[in-house]
Amino acid sequence: MPSANRREFLLQGSLWTGLLGCGLLTPRQAWALPEAAFDATTVEGALKALGGQPVASKDIALQVQDIVEDGAVVPLSVSSNLPRTQEMFVIVDKNPAPLAAGFTLEAGTDAFVALRVKMNESALIHAVVRAEGRLFMVAKETRVTLGGCGAGAPGPQDGAGAPAPMRLRGQFKDGVTDVRVLMAHPMESGQRKDAAGKAVPAHHITDVVARHGDRTVLSARWGPSVSRNPFLHFRLRGAKPGERISVTWTDNRGQRRTDEALIA
Repeated sequence: MPSANRREFLLQGSLWTGLLGCGLLTPRQAWALPEAAFDATTVEGALKALGGQPVASKDIALQVQDIVEDGAVVPLSVSSNLPRTQEMFVIVDKNPAPLAAGFTLEAGTDAFVALRVKMNESALIHAVVRAEGRLFMVAKETRVTLGGCGAGAPGPQDGAGAPAPMRLRGQFKDGVTDVRVLMAHPMESGQRKDAAGKAVPAHHITDVVARHGDRTVLSARWGPSVSRNPFLHFRLRGAKPGERISVTWTDNRGQRRTDEALIA
């Protein structure tokens, strides 16, 4: 990236972070720049929208099984040892919507995320990291026995059709809080058909914001390639037992859910 463009990108990133922290900008608006990346139908298109071709890096670890029986649920994790890691992305080759998820990490949040994605077929999974304004990447091939991009089903609901509560847990140990979240949501990709052969409309979470007290510690944008009933795991420093953590998700139909828990 040319130096002038890089300075402009970093300035825009700082501005977005400030507006988001003040509540003057929604997570969806803050992610307006890579919006085209979620609309891309190829890995190349997603990377172009994110800022260009990444450089291969051994400082990124992508943990995923070599063979997965059910492509509807593929657990993986991404971690980065690159200095000043700012963003992390998961891209799945051969999916109708390759960019599965993007994460913005705030100060005090480790460069680590774990989640579950859908895979249409055996393919490469790419972990892309933005550090100091530059893109880096590592990829790993995963074989899938049964494709799962069309997977989706009604998620658990509580009374009156409201979204069911999340299962949220923060566990403190040796100065690090492991935050694990299980969300109840169908995550319909728009690729599945009902018994009558009609396409089931897309219905999936698009935005996730995690907070420690009143401070945002992680923001995410998700596409339809995240698995049904999404799972999220990240690590936070500077928190203490008894303090509050909360997670809010918003989906493409405007549904919204917030839950909180005390760190144990």
